[in-house]
Amino acid sequence: MSIKNNHWILGLNICIIALILFGAYKQAQIKECTLQLSLLQEQSRENLKRLINHMSVNVGVSIDSLEGGLHPYKNKLIYRFSEDMCDECINEDIKALMRSNIGKDNVFMLPTYHLSRSNAILLNNKLAHFSHENILFYKWRFPIHRETGLELRYFAFVNSTGNMTSVFFPIKNGELFTDLYLELIKEKLK
Repeated sequence: MSIKNNHWILGLNICIIALILFGAYKQAQIKECTLQLSLLQEQSRENLKRLINHMSVNVGVSIDSLEGGLHPYKNKLIYRFSEDMCDECINEDIKALMRSNIGKDNVFMLPTYHLSRSNAILLNNKLAHFSHENILFYKWRFPIHRETGLELRYFAFVNSTGNMTSVFFPIKNGELFTDLYLELIKEKLK
């Protein structure tokens, strides 16, 4: 009986060792998969950055209002919006700017609101963390979406020569794209 017990114990030990080796093998596979997943995520992130960085202005947007002229806001990210645009969208964009830590010295807000005391107070409260100037519509028009005819809010980087580059039209609930765009702009500002 002791020989039979020894065989059982030996068999049990072999099974335990096999399970330990199998577990270690699976753990190594999980580590390998985790590493590959993180590399793919980084690659995807880089591809999205490249896409946004090389993004030409949306084909469906008329940008006559952005072309020509030198802008006085050099080496700054500007953000243009108006009181007629989606307030929730504007708030999303402002939150993204706050998250980005670009720095208030590097951002200039250029809203278009009707001139009134209540709008002045609203803008001072809404944009308290940023430099801003209320621009009248006829001074600097918004790009127009060709299909809808609606004016579009946008971000643009104004380089050291006063030319607008890296124009970006944020979309509602598109925080990921806005965050990536702002990350690219942050790199330009370094």
